[in-house]
Amino acid sequence: MSLNFLARTSTLIATGVLTLVFLTLIYLFLVIPLTGPLLDAVFGYDYEFVTGVMQSYGTDGRDLYVMVSLTLDTLLPLSYVALGTGLIHRLKPGYKSVLAYPIVTGCLDLLENVQIMAMLVQFPEISDMQVGFSSFTNKSKFVLFTVSVIMILWLAVRRGTRNREEK
Repeated sequence: MSLNFLARTSTLIATGVLTLVFLTLIYLFLVIPLTGPLLDAVFGYDYEFVTGVMQSYGTDGRDLYVMVSLTLDTLLPLSYVALGTGLIHRLKPGYKSVLAYPIVTGCLDLLENVQIMAMLVQFPEISDMQVGFSSFTNKSKFVLFTVSVIMILWLAVRRGTRNREEK
């Protein structure tokens, strides 16, 4: 898949819509049925928090979380990475080094999903080190996601300002 393809208006709309659809489906299938917060959506956590949350999910909730992580939460990072890289390329075609931000964010999200799924399956036999590594990945994902969004907004404002100056 080329960057020019990702930067097309139709592709940007499609990936934007897909991202919103995946977020909505995750909310409907996972957030509403579970009694505790999603580990993916919390900025960092410790062993006590994770064990408490996983206990509150119950066996059925943990199984549901694994199923949603394997499907929707695997597709979500792919869609927002395509959207982010497409937007960056559209706004500043020669800015290839910045494309690393959404790509690494998506990779960290997928790595976090694997770690959370492992903890869900292994519960209650999870280690403090396992939780710590998952929490580190989680925080890194959030920081890079924020940097990616700020970068895209900055590029959009800069491009808008230039377009206004040229008129």
